[in-house]
Amino acid sequence: MTDITFDDKAFAKMMLHILKHVKSNTYGFLIGNSFNNEDKLEITDVIPLAHSELFVPQFDLALRLTSIKEGNKIIGIYENLLINYNKEQTTFSTPCLLYAEGIKQLKHISKPLLLEISHHFEKYSNNNETQIDSPEYKLYRFINGSYEEHGFIKENEKQYDLIKSLILKSQQAEIIDLEDYLLNPELDLNNTFLKINNN
Repeated sequence: MTDITFDDKAFAKMMLHILKHVKSNTYGFLIGNSFNNEDKLEITDVIPLAHSELFVPQFDLALRLTSIKEGNKIIGIYENLLINYNKEQTTFSTPCLLYAEGIKQLKHISKPLLLEISHHFEKYSNNNETQIDSPEYKLYRFINGSYEEHGFIKENEKQYDLIKSLILKSQQAEIIDLEDYLLNPELDLNNTFLKINNN
């Protein structure tokens, strides 16, 4: 199993994008590094892309417009769907297969990552009673033309506290994605203006 870490600030930016568009599907790039033949992945940033499906021309444009810090790469995509699939029949959207192919062609990573946000997993205590726990988000790796399940990322308390503090400042309203940028190219697609401090 691949060791995957998710920077708190990057996680918060992703969640702010999702929270801004609570009535839409949302997508974004996962930015980071891969080590040791991709046995270790580090997600250091995210780039919000869209609050609707992207087709080939828009996705190709997004790949070319995305500016990332030297040493970092596009290593995957996050997706939040309005549909919460039955947990016994979880699946990802068809567009994410297209997105993975595009990311793979960049040669940044051989098995792009998909982080699926919309799944809900009930947890049970030993006496079979439902218990409240932090959310888990489903991971996939793109292998041989399809996604294979690859475990979970669990939101931690520090990430929750950071997101809560940003919501209280209405920071979710400030997030810019590619769709916003195409309507106004003066906007900051990388969202560098966001004041996210996780110290």
